[in-house]
Amino acid sequence: MTTDEPAARRLAEFAAGLRTADIPAPVLGHARDLVLTTLGVGLAGTGHPLVAAVRRTVLARPAADGAVVWGTPDVADAPDAALVNATAAHVNDYDDTHAEGGVHVGAVVVPAALAAAQQRRVGGARFLAAVVAGVEVTTRLGAAASHRFTEHGLHASSCCGTVGAAVAAAVVADLPAPRVADAIGIACSQSSGVIQTVVEGGDLKSLHLGWAAHAGIWAARLAEQGVAGPTRALDGTHGLFAALIGEGWSRHRLTRGLGREWETANVILKPYPCCQFVHALIDAACAYRRERPGASPDRIVLRLPTPARHVVCEPWADKLQPRTPYAAKFSAPYCVAAALLDGPLGLGHFSEAALARPDIRALMTRISYELDDDPELARSYGAELVIADATREPWSLRVTHPTGSPRRRAQPDVWVRKYEDAASLVLDAAGRADTRARVNALADLDDLSALCALPPAGGSPATRPGGRFFGEAPP
Repeated sequence: MTTDEPAARRLAEFAAGLRTADIPAPVLGHARDLVLTTLGVGLAGTGHPLVAAVRRTVLARPAADGAVVWGTPDVADAPDAALVNATAAHVNDYDDTHAEGGVHVGAVVVPAALAAAQQRRVGGARFLAAVVAGVEVTTRLGAAASHRFTEHGLHASSCCGTVGAAVAAAVVADLPAPRVADAIGIACSQSSGVIQTVVEGGDLKSLHLGWAAHAGIWAARLAEQGVAGPTRALDGTHGLFAALIGEGWSRHRLTRGLGREWETANVILKPYPCCQFVHALIDAACAYRRERPGASPDRIVLRLPTPARHVVCEPWADKLQPRTPYAAKFSAPYCVAAALLDGPLGLGHFSEAALARPDIRALMTRISYELDDDPELARSYGAELVIADATREPWSLRVTHPTGSPRRRAQPDVWVRKYEDAASLVLDAAGRADTRARVNALADLDDLSALCALPPAGGSPATRPGGRFFGEAPP
């Protein structure tokens, strides 16, 4: 890219020309894993009260034709379906992360691309190309201003995801590069997401991704109808970065190695359903349990990168007393205490019952934190755990790259188990197997309409006999 070429144009040219044959097989395989786990965690989120409220709002306007509202027999206009599905995919904070970009990408891009593909009757090959294009754009936007959105009180996943969703929907529609660039320009005017909700322990954060997916599809639709976007919506003097974070972002990072270096391969498929900033600490806590079984920690110090401070550490008094299961996902002391007691964390650790456990509460009082300015920790979501007890030498472990990251890849069966555990809240064994088979054969599928749909007799996940709301323990 020349120094004066608009970044949006270069990204649009890449996306418009992308075909699955251009994508290396390992990247394409990781993209399929990303689709599968996003569908799983999206299904797991369908019973959450926030998602149920969004679904009721959307279904108040019936649609004869459209896209599946996941985990139901219902369809809605594609932007509305994407709004519900993306909210559901992020509501448990179990969806993927891109470490350098600081973004949750699959929960925006996959629902937007799938809803657009289902409504347009587009097959799996174009859908997969759209997912990869959307992921590449979203992650590069985040990486160009790594963690700077958070420092400004903004949710990077929605600010960047709106643009990525627009690109994905534009690729589904097979728009030419100039129209994809228009979709990017239109989407930049819709980018938003204020993270005060995280500070207060609310779950509105997941709705940010829903609105990003919704706005992205509309941006592509408007571009298709000839609505023009500003050519320098990303890198102009009043473009996305200048308006939202000011200085300190890398224009070069937006397009570096585009088509050769695949950020899709660097997306972390999270093994724990909580904020990525605490995953390294959970890994370390699990290691402590293995190395010192039965030990009783006396003092516990968490050393985290500076960007984690206002996400999982402050206000410290609130993090020591998380008011809701969702707030506990962003409490470093809660997650570490639970992991020290139980090992790897699952959905059941973020329930009212788990939040009231006296053993977790007691252990949290022994925890403090320090900040570590090592930039590598910030880039990789690393952390260090230091533990002292009354009878042994102090123990410490620095985890620079948590489980699931590009340098600590998990085996594929880990992601299958994650999908199975999450999707089992809605689908029976036959339904889960059918979805897995369809995802494995995505490039050859002509019809995506059955993905994540329940037959009419099934009812909705919130009302179907035997269905469970998020946070309830399995029977």
